[in-house]
Amino acid sequence: MEQLRAEKGRFGTKPRPSLTGVLAREMTPSATPALDLIRASENRQGLIIEPPIPFDEMRRIRQPSSYGDFERQAHLENDLRIQALKGWLRETAESGLPRDLERAWAAWKPFHPPTKHVLRGDYDELMAKCRRRESELALQADAEQHPFRARNMYASVLAQLREKKRKAEEDLAKITAELEGWERQYSEFQSANEGVTA
Repeated sequence: MEQLRAEKGRFGTKPRPSLTGVLAREMTPSATPALDLIRASENRQGLIIEPPIPFDEMRRIRQPSSYGDFERQAHLENDLRIQALKGWLRETAESGLPRDLERAWAAWKPFHPPTKHVLRGDYDELMAKCRRRESELALQADAEQHPFRARNMYASVLAQLREKKRKAEEDLAKITAELEGWERQYSEFQSANEGVTA
């Protein structure tokens, strides 16, 4: 029993980082945290959470049906590795988005590839939840971006109208100057030809 407790400790999962912590490390949060989270997941290269067991131990995980004549301790160690890996995938899904879960799944490369079928159902279920969460975040990000899009739209329309006004004022100044010139010439003409009537 003591040995089993020790094994559980060795395969225990690491603390899961908060979304705020992930964002703080990877980018400067803006006024739209949902959009920041999506971009952080897209730009991230590594794993959002390190696996709870070394990669070489992850690679030694085998399908329970292939235990054969393993001694009992080997059974326990394999089962604990599977549970640790399952917990790691779950925490990755809860802390990240589909791309993060895909990277974690791809990082597990067992010596016997069919072993991945052991957790395929868990992975597919977690991926479905991740995709739903990503869709919700996309809607949230769109709502968060609305004030900024509206502000940019108003700024663009006002800038265009101000430019039109400036050009119109230039045209008006030219027309006014031309009109004053013709009025001056006409006044001079009338002064020179006082006896001429229309």
